[in-house]
Amino acid sequence: MKKTLFFLLIISFVSVLFAEQRYALVIGNSNYTNFGTLRNPVNDANDMETALRSLGFNVDKLLNGSLSQMENAAVRLRNRLTEAGNDAVGFFFFAGHGVELGGVNYLIPADASIPDRNFLRDRAFPVQAMLDMLNDSRNALNIIVLDACRDFPAVWSRTVNRGLAVIASPPANHIIMYATSAGTVAADGTGRNGLFTGHLLNNLGQPGIEVSEVFRRTMRDVAGASNNQQRPALYTDFAETVYFGTRPATTEPVPAQPDPEPPAEEPVSVAVQPAPMPQPRQPAQPEELAPMINWWNLDGKNVFSVSLGGVVFTGGGIGVEIIIFEKHFSNRMIPGISTFAHYKGFINLKASIWSIGAGAHAKWRTPGDFVFFNVGFSMEYFFVGRIDVEKDRISYKYKKKDGYLNMPGMSIQSGLSYRFNPFWSFYVNGIFLFGLGSLEIESIYRNRSTSFTPTFGGMGFGITFMVPYGGR
Repeated sequence: MKKTLFFLLIISFVSVLFAEQRYALVIGNSNYTNFGTLRNPVNDANDMETALRSLGFNVDKLLNGSLSQMENAAVRLRNRLTEAGNDAVGFFFFAGHGVELGGVNYLIPADASIPDRNFLRDRAFPVQAMLDMLNDSRNALNIIVLDACRDFPAVWSRTVNRGLAVIASPPANHIIMYATSAGTVAADGTGRNGLFTGHLLNNLGQPGIEVSEVFRRTMRDVAGASNNQQRPALYTDFAETVYFGTRPATTEPVPAQPDPEPPAEEPVSVAVQPAPMPQPRQPAQPEELAPMINWWNLDGKNVFSVSLGGVVFTGGGIGVEIIIFEKHFSNRMIPGISTFAHYKGFINLKASIWSIGAGAHAKWRTPGDFVFFNVGFSMEYFFVGRIDVEKDRISYKYKKKDGYLNMPGMSIQSGLSYRFNPFWSFYVNGIFLFGLGSLEIESIYRNRSTSFTPTFGGMGFGITFMVPYGGR
């Protein structure tokens, strides 16, 4: 009997030793010394701790932490995962203020004093440091959840990008989730929890859901609750299947039992089962909707686009233009190049003026990636073929009778683009075109002269074809 008990104890010890170990670090910073108070992060951290403990995590929680406290807590998580071995699961959750500078994401300690953005590197906690430590652990899975894309109230924050940037060097076997898309701002929430964390907590508590599905459902729920104004971003390279809670129930096949032989005097009856009724197709699940959502979401993707449009000038002028963009969409401003060819056949001026040009163009994305603000600038060259203008009741003509006169010029345009399809958008721009100089013209009677500066206004419009590629 003693030998049996000792053997069972050995089996239990070995099973515990080699079981999957789970460690989490949860940080919630609400009470900022220099940046006001946030309603939800402390509540988010407390509720996240409760949820993760119920799923078997050993949780280290830090509320309103300083920089040194955040650094020490991150080191403790790294050490625990390293000691736990290759099968361990790590979870890092942060709620509070976060900001991006130069492509690096920083989490703001509660007592931070940051009078200028140049102090960020020394007085805030870089997300990449946490990721590098998790990568050093070489464990099975690391989950990083950042509800830190709140609008930072520092005066100098207007000079940096809003929200957080796409992580350039994630750890291996990772799942990373932002409360909202890179470069946008998340809502702090009006209830106990932030909009994002509230839905994540709800999905973490659902039994029988695989961990990747937990985050996909959270993406869908937050986007729906905010009418697509807040769309969480999910980045992952984890291809295994992991359940935090109970696994879904499976039906074990029942081994077939041999039928008893019927008595010889009784006939054998055969029961005929009715054919199964066809089942209606179930609604699309989140994984079926994910490709469509990913086409609309441009965060973290490279995008090449070409716009072809026309210009109508007041007085009868027309023109064509081509605008080309290619940019990694990691922030709100997207630069591009533009080329123009305009012909001004102004009826009221009886003028014949050509111009060609090239310049720079830029777009600013709004949340949701449906509307863009356009601004363009180009240098142009005028080729003047004919001018016949009346000024002060005197008719003037271009002085040079034969050939063309070249003149430098500029064009400025701005407007809006509307993206009505993942690949197509329509734009409308106002355009102002003017020469950098004047032409000397004389009256047809050869006794008076005056000057003429080409200046035109008009409206440009066209269609844009956009091809997202690469990224997540």
